[in-house]
Amino acid sequence: MDSGYSKKTKQNILNLYEEIGTEVFGNSRVVEILGCSEVTATSYLKKMEKDLKVIVPVEGMGKGKYRFLIGDIYI
Repeated sequence: MDSGYSKKTKQNILNLYEEIGTEVFGNSRVVEILGCSEVTATSYLKKMEKDLKVIVPVEGMGKGKYRFLIGDIYI
């Protein structure tokens, strides 16, 4: 599916998915994996949750924690 995002953005999201898998993650984990700023990491989280709908918030683990949806992601 064509998401309208750049090839680099798509690749970074796939890298996150491959690295994180089923674990719960937050902003700091995105910063660690991509080597980006916190602002950029927050932008990625918003894109993945609101636009692409490939992550969902996790309750009971603190604010700003997410997990990837099970199954294939299409970006």
